[in-house]
Amino acid sequence: MSMQLSARGQAPRRIVVTAAQVEPADSALSPSELDDKYNPEGGGEHPVFRRAHWRQDVAGELTIKGYWEWVADVIQETQLGEVVLWH
Repeated sequence: MSMQLSARGQAPRRIVVTAAQVEPADSALSPSELDDKYNPEGGGEHPVFRRAHWRQDVAGELTIKGYWEWVADVIQETQLGEVVLWH
C-alpha cells in the first residue's frame, strides 16, 4: 500500500481497532441503519471509523465503497480480529 501524505505533509499514523472499541449493536446494523444512527442531520460520522480513515483508504485504493458501506464492512472485520486504519 502506498502511503499518501496528509494535507500537512506528514505520513499518516497507524491506528489499530478491535471489536472491544466498537459498540456491540453496531455489528448488526446495515450501512443505512448506521447512517441513521450516527448521521441523523447529515455531516456526521461513526465515532471510531472516521471519514478521514475512509478517505485514506479511498486515496490508497483500498476501497471504492461509499462511507457508510465501508463503515459496515470495517465493523464486520473487527469481529474477526484487529483492523489497521491510517490517519
